[in-house]
Amino acid sequence: MRKLFAMLTVVALATGMTACSDDDGTETPKDPTTTNFNLRARGGNVMVTLTTSDYTIDIPAADADWIGLSEQSQGEVVVLSVKPNTTGAERSTTVTLAEKTTGTTLAYMNIKQSENSLYSGDFLIEESFFTSCPLPATGKVDKAHGDQYIKIRNNTDQDLYADGLLIITSSKITSVQNISFNEGEDPRPNYCIVDEILCIPGDGDDVLVKAGESLLICNNAQNHKATNPNSFDLTSADFEWYNESTVESMLDIDNPKVDNLDIWYTYTKSVIMLDAAGKRSCALAIPPIGMTRDRFLADYAFTGSYIFHSPNGKDYDMTFKNCFKVPNSWIVDAVNLGVSSEYLTNPWDTELDAGYTYACETSSDQTSYGLSVRRKVAADGKLVDTNNSTNDFTPRATPSLSEIQ
Repeated sequence: MRKLFAMLTVVALATGMTACSDDDGTETPKDPTTTNFNLRARGGNVMVTLTTSDYTIDIPAADADWIGLSEQSQGEVVVLSVKPNTTGAERSTTVTLAEKTTGTTLAYMNIKQSENSLYSGDFLIEESFFTSCPLPATGKVDKAHGDQYIKIRNNTDQDLYADGLLIITSSKITSVQNISFNEGEDPRPNYCIVDEILCIPGDGDDVLVKAGESLLICNNAQNHKATNPNSFDLTSADFEWYNESTVESMLDIDNPKVDNLDIWYTYTKSVIMLDAAGKRSCALAIPPIGMTRDRFLADYAFTGSYIFHSPNGKDYDMTFKNCFKVPNSWIVDAVNLGVSSEYLTNPWDTELDAGYTYACETSSDQTSYGLSVRRKVAADGKLVDTNNSTNDFTPRATPSLSEIQ
């Protein structure tokens, strides 16, 4: 199984951290100086350089359980180690460095640590290919849709770790449903209601995604071109989703050289597939530090009701079953997907995505085979992100892998 290991050689030495100072995070104090450090929840190390190696350090007693002097400190270089933030709230402190013999203050280190490992828009869904490629002999697609993939890009100017990122591949509220809610019962302003969640594995510093680069995540990391020249070679994917199917006629295929995503929950007992018409929306989320699969399944099960407006003109009271709620505060990116002629309901709250994108014009649209949805690129080379997929995406697009293979 392939791992994505890398070393970050930056002055601040922090995991996904930004050190706010004049140049590169290192200060040579004069009278004294104040250096501000903003860390993400994963924690890491922060550093200043003094004018002397003979110093004392004052860490407030109330904060000594999450910040301390690192063994990496040498001579005039002071390195502080900041532990992961599992409190669920932002925390901050000021560390004072003083000359040992005179007591003269040399530097203040203002350290602020977020409760979040990632922020909204850090990672974006760059592309979703769910329609699959048609077979030359039949013009139809393979029933297992093994060549489906999702591309996720680090849309920031700094290297980030994707460990623990949740990939929501299926919304419980589908866009082709004509539904409404009684007053006060709509969960979408607070939660994404989902029935399939996959997770990028890692211990916090395993899956490095450099600034502007992407992860390729696929259904089956196989060379699909071997049996379908219209398709792709996905053997170099970063991750694949693999489910131990209990359905003998539909068994999944595992590539042992490509890491599997962790399955937090899936509604299917067969192979995991993206909805081939794009009826089920997708999203990225980051849970709080310390959140586990078992705790999530125990604490975030969702029950609720809605009104289904049937094509026969009748309304039916319905309940949600076998689904979970992901707080909107965890969402890093959300994309409403739909069928253009049948789009009726936003799966996600409009604050997360005010529009939608599509590859299919009808539920049985065979002209959509081999098409994807791709996020637009701005003039500065970054992906467009206005929280409106109608504006941000090109629907019915040529898959990016078709352009490079």
